[in-house]
Amino acid sequence: MHRWLIVCLLPLYLLAPPVFAEPEESVVREVLAILHSRGIVDDAEYVGLTSRQERWEAQQEDVPGIEWSGDFRARYEQFWFDEDSLGFDLGNRSRARYRLRLQGKARINPWASATFRLASGGAVRSANQTLGRRADFDPDGLFIDRAHLDLTAPEGFGPLGGRTRLRLGKMGVPFRWKHGPDSMLWDRDISVEGAALSWDSASQGETAYFVRAAYLIADENATSRDPHVIGLQAGATLAPAEGWELGGRVTHYEWRSLDSDFLDRSTLAGNQPLGLNGSANGGTGVSATEFAAYARWDAHEDWPVLLYSHLLRNHDAEDQDLAYGVGIQLGDKRRVVQLKAGYFRVEANAWPGRFVDSPLLAGRANQQVYVAQAIREVLQNTDLELTLFVGNPVETGSAFNSSLFGSERILLQTDLIVRF
Repeated sequence: MHRWLIVCLLPLYLLAPPVFAEPEESVVREVLAILHSRGIVDDAEYVGLTSRQERWEAQQEDVPGIEWSGDFRARYEQFWFDEDSLGFDLGNRSRARYRLRLQGKARINPWASATFRLASGGAVRSANQTLGRRADFDPDGLFIDRAHLDLTAPEGFGPLGGRTRLRLGKMGVPFRWKHGPDSMLWDRDISVEGAALSWDSASQGETAYFVRAAYLIADENATSRDPHVIGLQAGATLAPAEGWELGGRVTHYEWRSLDSDFLDRSTLAGNQPLGLNGSANGGTGVSATEFAAYARWDAHEDWPVLLYSHLLRNHDAEDQDLAYGVGIQLGDKRRVVQLKAGYFRVEANAWPGRFVDSPLLAGRANQQVYVAQAIREVLQNTDLELTLFVGNPVETGSAFNSSLFGSERILLQTDLIVRF
């Protein structure tokens, strides 16, 4: 009877969730081996129980854990305004803000993962929360900033090999890269929605290639087609000599099914009425092409140098159709300090204005800005950043009134960023 009691209870013990501390897998296997050696469990029972234990162990390994990460940014901003061509002379002001982001990533299996990120703020182009914005210390909210599923093909999948990934949901802009500031067209805090496909080549000596494609929905309509953008990007990086890296990309955007509401929102962000494509109701949409390139020299550990440039043209605008930017970055923030300087210019009809970077270009088209930044890692995972923006409008005539208010500005940002 004792033997059968052990045989009956042992499977229940192996399958049931533990009440106290869970034994190591090796201990369970050792117990099974002892029972088998003493004849309490015969050969068939031993094989069956061992098989159940192996399945249980495999199930535990398959349960996805969540990888947590995030950052907190404390920011102090000081604005100085000049009188604009409309005759408005805004008073100088300052404000304190914070940004909190918390991300979780679950690796479901070797080919699939799910990611979500919560963020403060709640605005389209900003996760910042201004201190004192809510009266009498009311609580601030957290919002779903990103939520996407990633499906990754096995390494070497397809005739070209490399790495292929499909991303679905609410995600970061798939066309940005990390070779210098890349927020002239897309604000860094924007999370777009749709589907994105990426391919990165396998290592081929000193040259690598990449392709990005995406279908992004700007506004879902129940009775008409959804305004959306289709983007296709191709690029390459190469190392022509020791310490040197060069890279370039070309991206083509097709904005389609645009309606009057989309164009009205764009007008509020500095685009001219009828300026994006000459139509008040969307017309044939907007086609735009961007070129970007960089050169990096890192032979000196303390003072690596990065040069970068961007150029975009809206093919459907009759005038004011260009956007471009150039800049330099040098130094290592951990060893000494990282310094950045650049110039960016987005003409009134080059790009839908409400997507451009908010601090960089005041969140509007018809803007040009000089920017200088210094970054120093003061503690592990803690950066101190000081950024100066000097901006003014490209054109000041009455046809550009929607972009002039408060655009003559100097902005000084002081950021303390902690990553965890």
